[in-house]
Amino acid sequence: MDIARRNRSKGFALGFTLVELPAASERKRAAFTLVELLVVIGIIAMLISVLLPALNKARKTAKTLQCLSNLRSIGQTMQIYASEWNGAILGSPDTTGAFLLKPPPGVVYNDLTNVPEICQTWDWQAPAARLMKATFNTKKTLADRTQRFQFLCTYKPFVCPENDIISPSFSASPIKVATPMISYNTASFFMQATDFIHTDTLGYKAHLNQVGLASIKVYMCDGGRWCQDDFTPPDFNESYNASILANDYSDFGAPDFFSRAFKPNKPRLYSMRHGARRLGAPLSEYRMNAVFFDGHGETLDGKAAMNPVMWLPKGAKVDNPGTATSDGEFSHEAMAIWPLPTPYYVNQ
Repeated sequence: MDIARRNRSKGFALGFTLVELPAASERKRAAFTLVELLVVIGIIAMLISVLLPALNKARKTAKTLQCLSNLRSIGQTMQIYASEWNGAILGSPDTTGAFLLKPPPGVVYNDLTNVPEICQTWDWQAPAARLMKATFNTKKTLADRTQRFQFLCTYKPFVCPENDIISPSFSASPIKVATPMISYNTASFFMQATDFIHTDTLGYKAHLNQVGLASIKVYMCDGGRWCQDDFTPPDFNESYNASILANDYSDFGAPDFFSRAFKPNKPRLYSMRHGARRLGAPLSEYRMNAVFFDGHGETLDGKAAMNPVMWLPKGAKVDNPGTATSDGEFSHEAMAIWPLPTPYYVNQ
C-alpha cells in the first residue's frame, strides 16, 4: 500500500477527512487589502459619530433620573420626620438644628470642641442620614465633625451624579477640607421665618401645614451655595450656628441671586446642571431637579424654576418684586418671566 493510501486509510479509521490546503496565492487573496481596511475604519468612525451623541444623551438622562430618585428619597425621609414630629420640617434651625441654639443648662456649644450629631444648624444631611439608617460619626469634636461632614458630602443618596464640583473651605470655616459640593439645598423661606430684602414670611414656622399648596412648593433642589464669582467653585463655611444668609445647606431659590448660586455663567452651570452645561445658553435650556413638599419630584427648566411662588410659603409678602436691583432680591430676569404686582401676597 503506498503512502497516500495509508494516509487515507488512517484518516478513515480516525474519523476525519484530509483536506487539501489552498495554494499560497489563494490564501493571500483571502486577506483585507489596504483600501478595504480603510473603508471598514471609515464605516466604524461614521457609526461612532452617529451613535455617540445618542449614547451621551442616554447617559445624561440616566444621571438626571438617578438625581430625581435621590431627591424623592430625601423628600420621603422629610415626610417620615414630619410624621414623627407633628409636622416639623427636617433641615431647619428651628427643628433638627434647634438643640444647638438652645442648649440645656451648663452646656456650651462651640465650633472647636462641642458640636454633636450634625454639622450646622441648617444641616439636613445628618438627620436625614440617621433616618436612612446610615452609620457615621456623631461625636462632638472638630475632628469628629470634619469626618462627619466628609462622609455626608460623599454619601451616595445625597450626591447628584452630575455634581462634579469640588468645594474648597471658606477662610473662616472651622472645617478645613475640600469635598464634593453639597448637591442639594433646601428652600430657605420654608426653613425659617425671615424678613429679608423686602420679603416677609409673616410669622411662618417650619411646619408642613404652613407651606401652602404642597404640590407646588419646593422642599429641596439641585444647588451650589456661595459662588463668589465666575471663576472659583462654590465654597462652604461650616460654622455651626450660621444664619439664614450664611449657611451651606439652604438657598432662597432660583429667582433670588443672594447666594449667587443661580446667576448667569458659571454659577448657573454649577446649580442647573442637568441641561446645557455651557456658558450663554438660553435659560430654557438649563435644567434642575427639585422635590416638592408633597413628595413628588420634577425636572424644571430655567424659566419654570424662576417662579417665585414655588419658593415662598402661603401668606408671604413681597414688597417690591418688580424693582429688584441687587443681590438678595428677586432678579430682573425672574420678574421678566414671572411678573408680580407690587406688593405681592402669596395666596396658595
